[in-house]
Amino acid sequence: MKKTIFISSTYKDLVKERKAVWELPKRYDVNIVGMEEFGARKDSPLTTCLKEVEQSNIYIGIIANRWGSIEEESGKSYTQLEYEKAIEKDKEILIYLIDETASVQIDNIDFGEKHESLELFKKELQKNHTIDRFINATDLVEKLERKIDSLIGQYKYPSNSAEFKDKMEESKYYFERFQLTPKLYVNKEVILKIKKDGRLFPLSKICCDTFKFTYGATVAVKIKILEPLIADTITNTLVIESNNQDFMWTIENDKEYTILSQLLFTDNNVKNEEAYFNVIRQKTASLFISCMKMGALSNGASSEAIEQLMVFGEKLGLCFQIKDDTFDYFSDDTIGKPTGNDLREGKVTLPLIFAVRNATDVERDEAMAILRQKELSAKDIDKLTEFAKSHGGIEYAKKVMERLRTEGYAALASFGENPVVTSLKAILDYTIDRTK
Repeated sequence: MKKTIFISSTYKDLVKERKAVWELPKRYDVNIVGMEEFGARKDSPLTTCLKEVEQSNIYIGIIANRWGSIEEESGKSYTQLEYEKAIEKDKEILIYLIDETASVQIDNIDFGEKHESLELFKKELQKNHTIDRFINATDLVEKLERKIDSLIGQYKYPSNSAEFKDKMEESKYYFERFQLTPKLYVNKEVILKIKKDGRLFPLSKICCDTFKFTYGATVAVKIKILEPLIADTITNTLVIESNNQDFMWTIENDKEYTILSQLLFTDNNVKNEEAYFNVIRQKTASLFISCMKMGALSNGASSEAIEQLMVFGEKLGLCFQIKDDTFDYFSDDTIGKPTGNDLREGKVTLPLIFAVRNATDVERDEAMAILRQKELSAKDIDKLTEFAKSHGGIEYAKKVMERLRTEGYAALASFGENPVVTSLKAILDYTIDRTK
């Protein structure tokens, strides 16, 4: 039996998002219900909405910056009343809030009392649910599809028909999902251990033309790379041409596979600060965490104390690696590390990530052109290091370390002031302030 999904949101400011969600039945065996299809009915719009919520299986709340229509008696918006009805009837509830970085027109924002009511409602949603955020219609649908996959599956796989080719145009945005990948693997075939992390989707003509794939015979799938460890929790996109598609149609979610693949390096790689922190958390911070844990265990510390000391160890380890990475941008024989050594090895560290993210388009393109080269000359290294420094990359790294210093001190607060705490703080201070 088909599942019914009720879409709850304001309308004027979310037309594109609602239209995109309305395409889901083309890909899944579901019914979509919302104000668009109500038509003329004897009941009021609110009564109709609440009845449809009752009859649905899944409630999806999409919340942006408008409070919407208000019921006079309660003073609540229709969206809030629909949500409360879903709670009352114990429906499956998915909440998506617009991201603070999303581009929003001024006339799609409520102010004054409506804004205050909306903010209180958002806080309630975040308290009661694990929410997700979206920046545009495409982003919203992609996240919805992953969730629907896990809830009901029933994806309508395309065939090699005209319909399949038409759907290719819908997928162009997926190709922007490549993450931080070491230059060691760029454009080289490597053995990967993977898990499927989503449905197959057709690759658009634009993407196929760019990377010389066969349009109409190429699909892709989201995967999590288990080995080699590139970054913890990152998701990559695996592109499969027609000669390997039989394999891809049958692979199962959450089952490990060993494959021969080719990883691609895109501009998104150096903009992903989250992936960078995942890498250094696994590479360096985990060692400091383990040391703190073993020391605490050997001294009979309580579980609460062990947990706080492990938090401190993480902050210490992250600071150590960030500081070490900043040395790569300076020429000083006393440091004991060649300038640009990380860049030569294909490691894109925090100062450069920040610089790329905050540069002009022209400057960014110039930096990316250098990074795409297989080998970097001394002149290339000089350009990249100067680029990172002139765009505030070093200062940003220092700010991050200061934040981590504060968080590290806070992790020790419950122990009071004693010689051990003083020593740990001194180690953290030295790690951040050291010159080599």
